[in-house]
Amino acid sequence: MSSSANHGSSEQQQQQHPESPHGKPQQASSGKYLEAAALLSHVQTLESKLPDANSTAASFGHRKAPELHLCRIPNPEATGESRESHRNLPVVAMMAVTERCISAQLLKETVGLSGVGAPVEVLVVSKEDAITAVTMIPLERPDLSADDAIIVTEEDDGNFRHQKAGNAPKSLMSGGMVSTAPLPRLAIVVGTKSSRVISIEFSVKQKPLQLIRRNYYLGKQELTYFEPFPRSRLTPKQQELPQTTAQKSRWVRRQGMESKETIVPFSPSGGVTSIMAYSISDSRQLEREEGENSVAATSPTHLWISFGDGTGLRLHHAGFFPSVIQKHTEAFLDHKKRRFDRVGIKFPLLDEILGQPVIRWQAHLPIINGTRPEMSQNQMTVIPIPKCHLTPLAAATSMSTSPFPTSWNDAYQLGIMGKGIHVTDTAGEDDEGQGDSFTDARMDDESTATLSSKAKELATAHIDWWQDYEAIVYCKNNFDNSFPTLVFYTSEDQYPGRFQADLQELLHGSSSEEKKTDSVRSESGGNPIASLVGGIFGIFGGGSGENEKKKMEIDQESEENAGGTEKETVEKAFWDHNLPFPGINRVPIDLFAGVEIHDPPRQITQCLVDPYGDIAALSDSLGRVSLVDLTTKQIIRMWKGYRDTSCNWLQIPCNPSRRPDLYLVIHSRQRRVVEVWQMTHGPRVRLMQVGRDAQVMGCRQMSSSGFIQTCYIAYSTVPFSNMNQVERIGILSESEERRERPASSALDPLSHTKSSLGAREAANRMNRLQQLLDQTNIECEPMDVYRALEEIESLEDLASCLDTISKSAKLEENMGVEGSEFQRLVNSHCRQKLDEAIRAGGEESLTNPHVELLAFKIAYLTQVTGAYEILHKYETSNQLGDCSMEVKQPNNWGLEAAGWTSTYLKVTKKLIDSEITSPPTDPMMFYEFATCVRPPKKGKGAKFDKENGGYAVYLSESSRTRRDMVARIFRPFVSDVFSYKVVNQIFDSLGLKKEYEYKLHCFGEWFVGLSIKVATKNAVFAVNSPSIRWLKDIVSSQIDATADVDQIMPMKSLYRFCRESEDLIRAFWLATLCRQAVYEVAKEKEEQTYGKIESVVVIGPWDDLLRRLRVCLLVSLRLYGIQLGACPISVKAVDKDGNFSVFEWLARDELTMSHKQDEIASMEIACRISNRAFDPSKEVGDEPTHWKTVQRSCLSAALGEEEREEHLIGFDDDERLGALHLFFKPHNVEHLLTPHRALLLAKKWGRSPSSIHILQDVIETLQALDAKKFKKLALATRLVVWQNHIRPIYRAIIVGFDDVPEISEEVIASLINDAVWMNTFSKHAAVILKLIGELKFDKSEDIGAWEALVEEDDTTWPPVRDCFLLQRLVRKNKVVNASAIEAHQTFVYALRISKNAGRLSECIPSYYSLFETGAIFNEVDYSEDIEEKQHDFMQDSIVNYAKNYHGPSMDCLNMGDIDILADLWDFDMLNVNTLFLLSMYEFGKDAAVDEVLTRSASLISVQHFVDEGLDIMCRRLNNLLNVNPTNEIKKVMGTLDADICEWVKEKAEDSEPLTNAKFDVKIGSTHLFGLRLLSLAASADISKEERIKIHSLIVLSGTIVKVLESESGSGAVIGQTPKKDAAKKTNEEINAVEMSQGRPDNSSDTPAQPQQMLEPDVDSLSNTSRQEMEAGDENNDNDRERPQED
Repeated sequence: MSSSANHGSSEQQQQQHPESPHGKPQQASSGKYLEAAALLSHVQTLESKLPDANSTAASFGHRKAPELHLCRIPNPEATGESRESHRNLPVVAMMAVTERCISAQLLKETVGLSGVGAPVEVLVVSKEDAITAVTMIPLERPDLSADDAIIVTEEDDGNFRHQKAGNAPKSLMSGGMVSTAPLPRLAIVVGTKSSRVISIEFSVKQKPLQLIRRNYYLGKQELTYFEPFPRSRLTPKQQELPQTTAQKSRWVRRQGMESKETIVPFSPSGGVTSIMAYSISDSRQLEREEGENSVAATSPTHLWISFGDGTGLRLHHAGFFPSVIQKHTEAFLDHKKRRFDRVGIKFPLLDEILGQPVIRWQAHLPIINGTRPEMSQNQMTVIPIPKCHLTPLAAATSMSTSPFPTSWNDAYQLGIMGKGIHVTDTAGEDDEGQGDSFTDARMDDESTATLSSKAKELATAHIDWWQDYEAIVYCKNNFDNSFPTLVFYTSEDQYPGRFQADLQELLHGSSSEEKKTDSVRSESGGNPIASLVGGIFGIFGGGSGENEKKKMEIDQESEENAGGTEKETVEKAFWDHNLPFPGINRVPIDLFAGVEIHDPPRQITQCLVDPYGDIAALSDSLGRVSLVDLTTKQIIRMWKGYRDTSCNWLQIPCNPSRRPDLYLVIHSRQRRVVEVWQMTHGPRVRLMQVGRDAQVMGCRQMSSSGFIQTCYIAYSTVPFSNMNQVERIGILSESEERRERPASSALDPLSHTKSSLGAREAANRMNRLQQLLDQTNIECEPMDVYRALEEIESLEDLASCLDTISKSAKLEENMGVEGSEFQRLVNSHCRQKLDEAIRAGGEESLTNPHVELLAFKIAYLTQVTGAYEILHKYETSNQLGDCSMEVKQPNNWGLEAAGWTSTYLKVTKKLIDSEITSPPTDPMMFYEFATCVRPPKKGKGAKFDKENGGYAVYLSESSRTRRDMVARIFRPFVSDVFSYKVVNQIFDSLGLKKEYEYKLHCFGEWFVGLSIKVATKNAVFAVNSPSIRWLKDIVSSQIDATADVDQIMPMKSLYRFCRESEDLIRAFWLATLCRQAVYEVAKEKEEQTYGKIESVVVIGPWDDLLRRLRVCLLVSLRLYGIQLGACPISVKAVDKDGNFSVFEWLARDELTMSHKQDEIASMEIACRISNRAFDPSKEVGDEPTHWKTVQRSCLSAALGEEEREEHLIGFDDDERLGALHLFFKPHNVEHLLTPHRALLLAKKWGRSPSSIHILQDVIETLQALDAKKFKKLALATRLVVWQNHIRPIYRAIIVGFDDVPEISEEVIASLINDAVWMNTFSKHAAVILKLIGELKFDKSEDIGAWEALVEEDDTTWPPVRDCFLLQRLVRKNKVVNASAIEAHQTFVYALRISKNAGRLSECIPSYYSLFETGAIFNEVDYSEDIEEKQHDFMQDSIVNYAKNYHGPSMDCLNMGDIDILADLWDFDMLNVNTLFLLSMYEFGKDAAVDEVLTRSASLISVQHFVDEGLDIMCRRLNNLLNVNPTNEIKKVMGTLDADICEWVKEKAEDSEPLTNAKFDVKIGSTHLFGLRLLSLAASADISKEERIKIHSLIVLSGTIVKVLESESGSGAVIGQTPKKDAAKKTNEEINAVEMSQGRPDNSSDTPAQPQQMLEPDVDSLSNTSRQEMEAGDENNDNDRERPQED
């Protein structure tokens, strides 16, 4: 890759290609210009008449300048031997294009000014559409179009046949149509945003220069334009064929579902991205011609059109001329009329006549295949490459080395797109064996028409579907780099597997054996590829040429014999004039991405392929111009430093025996240069300095080498400018330069001024002057500069010198020049040179652009010099010091302004003048003055207004540069009462005498730059204030000029200035000053006109402005330090929708006083009924007591939070500072303030998440909004809180902080690890989720539609409107999915129970997708595996909860989060409670649940509890008796029943205890647990056998208790836990023991049991046990009586 510097060119290069010092080429066009002013003004006027032209300009600023296009008109009578000058007419067609309009004009290049024809309107598109691409092409073969003929008389049919047979010319005597000399034809082809291609044809008339529109006739309908490619239109025959899309066509073919011919209706989208004309000869044709040592013949021009969706077309240029289509249509209708088809004369297709069929391709872009759905068609730009460059990756390189086509696409096109074209290979006719000779071409059996012999010849020379195609694709506005920087799309096959599969399908048509057999049997007649391959290998049995001839003869005979019913079929096969090119509906050639260039963030802005199709020039967004070799797809050269650049190609014929030299023209608008570089690695040969409005355009013209590309430069394309000249850019050798120079001198009267000096010498003299004026160490005097100026002769160089000298600081700072004396001397010298040039050139020189430019510069600097001298005289006098003026008593507005200034100091605690700089004291130098002003934007085309003082010279557009200038100009207003007229004199000299609004705007900028002390003392409150006097003069003039207007509004610019000013204090002072001036003048005019001019009407707007400024000051100072909206507050910003919400202001004010919902609600009610409330935006606010109250309320901003809370109670007291609601009573709407408070509190908590109590305030505020009445608003607010503040934290817990940029890991990570904070946060998150889930909507309800929630009121300011912030939130509403809410709630509660992420991921559906942005709106799927995992998780959670429980005795069954989670998972709470109680007993925590067991028998599964409780009791007793027996137990073992003990041991060993279960529980607790089991068993439907077992265990445990108690004599051994209940529980245990001694049960249904297994004697039980037994029996009886209730 070679790189060239942006300014690099050697000395030798400059000598070979000298440049004129003024930046224009000396020998580019020999002084010939094309004047484009009339054309540009015509198209500008045309667009200004559009209905929406003004609104578009107002919305998007300045309208883009039109683009110019050129086209040289070739000479239709020129022959191949004609001289170069005779190949083209001296006529150029120029076209001006805007977004919606096109105008065209004929011009003739002449010396000085061009001969011009009248501009004509070409096209105006609709408002919804836009012009995206356009080009102009001349008709190269006029014989193809309808003749320009004179109708003499009608001719009969016989005469027609006679002339046709004899080919005799028509004459006046024989009648008919007499042809006249053919006029050149021109077509303008337009592409639009709606993907339409439109063509408009013109005839070119030379005398006079005139463009004549040729309309298109479609039947009886006359159209002013022609669409060659109608979308979604089919011929009658095509309508009968199967249809598919471009994306599915290849898939259909691969599946073997295609028919003989498949139709893809032409319906592109994405807009037309490019229309390019190329004349590139076929490679085989060039090889034959080069072998014959002849110059390549001119190839016909083709137009390449591409669309944003990847669709592309190529068509012969003649197909875009309506007259060509019209002629073919007439011939077709005449053919049908005369029925020549019945005698075997077939009508040729239009493609046959043009010589090339229409080619359609489809680049499969990402927007088509769906890989990147975010890519838009409007972003894609497709640039076709007119010449294919095969890569080494292709499946086959040429037909000479491989029997297969160059790509799978070739086979595809021959098999599908060319379905039915029978091809026979005749290798003998082609010496090189290229395989490109087709001896026959005809339609298949399904079609009844055959191609003519001419078509066969054309098919032999040009088989376009046999070629590969390429295109360059890049994406505009590709900010996310989702698409490569540049992609080369190609139709060649780079994947052999894909090619072989496609070829196999084409050879056989289908995978089925039947179709394969048919394909082989049909030999070459059904498949062209089979024929082609068979001709080479001999395996498919392709037919010979003789067989084809026989077959054609048979087909012709069958056609001749056809009649009657076959007529309709034949007509359907004919060409349809409604669809000139039916080929656009064929299956397109597929282009796929090949080579890609990735270089983010570089974005291609322009791509231009050279006329030879070998290289491409790219300009990008990083200021680079790259040269790409299309053969290797590599960047071979790059230029740097060219931002905002466009490129063009330039061809210079040098030798007829070789092709023209190629140059690249680079136009950098930012650097304002045009450079010409030789290709591909040559030097820079031209450099031109141009203006910022210049445009370089290409132009095709005829030469001995065919069509070549030339370049022209338009010095300005801005309409109504005097720089609208267009000049040709040329590269001439030294001999040609010498040959051209005398001719140009003779023609151009100013040529001696331009060419008397060499270009290099002129440039050296300019450089010498520049060096003298630059800040260098060269010592010089002003006289040296003047002598250097005298040596410069070029008028344009003199104009440039005027600017350089006027802005040179060295003259005054280093050379001692004072003021403008040297500038006046320079102006005089330039004026003398100008007079000499005009005298030498005569009257014609007055229109020379160089003369006009120098004259303009002299007049402009003369005005600048005069204005500076007035200012300089004042500044050097003794009047500079600020004088003390007498101060008058201020009016009410002045007092209020002073009050606001004082309030500002108290609230902000900083000086209001801290940023004000002191005005300069030294006199201003001339170069500073000249730098601070700017010439008119139109330059020399500006209007010279004598009454206004000359050209309008405005101050600099830079506010920083203008600030110092304004301070100096208006200084007389504060320094001396009698010198204020100096201001008017300066503006008069600058040509701004009557530019009142501009002067007022400058006055406003000066006033806000004054200190408040100076502004009040010397302007507002001064007696005979110069500022007020000056303003009164302007107001008086404006009122006089608009006295007849209904609405008189003086000083509009200052009114707008005050509205737009963000410095509200100074804006209030300025408005006060202006109001005073308007008031005084209005009163005088009212008296003079006897009330015709009403002072109230004139003063009213200023009073309203001051009141609005009062409101802005109130809000900005009371809420000082708080961001109030999207931009700084001003009156204009508040008036604009979408900047500020008054409801948000009030909500912020509420939160500065309290966060408690009940307190704020009370305050809102109190403010609504307060009698102290008033509207400061109305006249009532003008009372001193009221505006003082408003100012006092602002002082709350200087208080702390605690002090503000005190004022919540006493807001209605004069000594207290009331709430903002008192002044915005219409905006005190509860249901609009509440959402804002919730959102603001949520943001505050987001900034300080550790303050978890704020989140509680958020929830209370959300709950305060009535969700029934304002359901949509409630949903929007709750969703914002959840999505923006709660959701990201949980998302970070799942996937980490890397994927959650919304929150800070440093802040949140530590809080997540804080158990207390996390516990509170999760509770609040669960509440918010519940609030969201409570809102239910019907399917028919539009939850995103806003419904008005407030009554509009325009009587106050700001007016009462629905809050736009809340409207935006409501429009974003989405339907919340119930399953998603449940899944999120599950995670929140499950996380509170367990922190095990592995377990949570198994039992929560869509675990890793939870808490994404859209997760709450998407359906969640559950599975059986998840349900099993949930069951395990719940069981483990209950057991862990029981294990870790260390609290007091439970009063009720409440496991908190576990209960909620069980309810979410639809678990049976009976089983949950049973498992929990069993777990508690398993871990020996009997005392905690004994009481709750008795009370909650109905809340558990008694059967399950009794079964498992029996096992627990057995394990405890087994541990006591067998596993860990104590000495006391060993002693009493002999007294126990051995059978019972053995049964207990077996039961204990067969059961499975919980992990870490506690077995060493005191025997007393076990005995009491048995009693409770027996009580539950009695109350439930438990079998008698089960109860007997429980009773036996009670007897056993009671015996142990009694024995141990008798031996130890201490209750401590028994192990009752509470000491105060020891005696009670001991008695119960003793009673239980006694119960074991009762009588046996003689029930017949119960077998006899041992004495130890008998039921207890109820009489021997203690009172407690007896009550429990009775209660159990009673419950059991009730249950038996009512089984259905259970």
